[in-house]
Amino acid sequence: MKNKKTAYLLVPIVLAIWGMIGWKVYAAMGGKDENNKLALIENISVSNIEIPDTVELIANYRDPFLDDSKFKIQDSKFRINDSKLLKVKIPEQPKVIAVWPVVAYYGLIRRNGDGKTVGFLNVNGVSYFVSATAGGEVAGDVRVGKLWKDSVEVFWDRERRVVGK
Repeated sequence: MKNKKTAYLLVPIVLAIWGMIGWKVYAAMGGKDENNKLALIENISVSNIEIPDTVELIANYRDPFLDDSKFKIQDSKFRINDSKLLKVKIPEQPKVIAVWPVVAYYGLIRRNGDGKTVGFLNVNGVSYFVSATAGGEVAGDVRVGKLWKDSVEVFWDRERRVVGK
């Protein structure tokens, strides 16, 4: 009997909740509702009034990076107006174009005696046999990084390039 009484109590409550949800969906889809907010929004006119952009900065807090500094109370309100800011043009620095040496990679060669693999590299017309070591072997003006079958990694003047065959 207890479950039947609970069902008789909960069924009307559930129907009331779903009825309210259904009514809100109906009103939002264009039904006649006195509280329809969409109709009120359409009647508002928009004016083109420009409001200056102001920023309020409250900078009266302790600097977390300066442990020994004393807490100083400064004027806590600063106003910045965009129209009064000076616009300074910073001249562009000319980019320095580095002239890389001419590097040509011809591939890997495996020595029969010790099985060591070396790369055949040509830097500015001079041929070098280089191996990929931890510190990087120097061939002419460039330092050699990694060696692959089809390419080599070279460094020159803090720049890195991968040169293919």
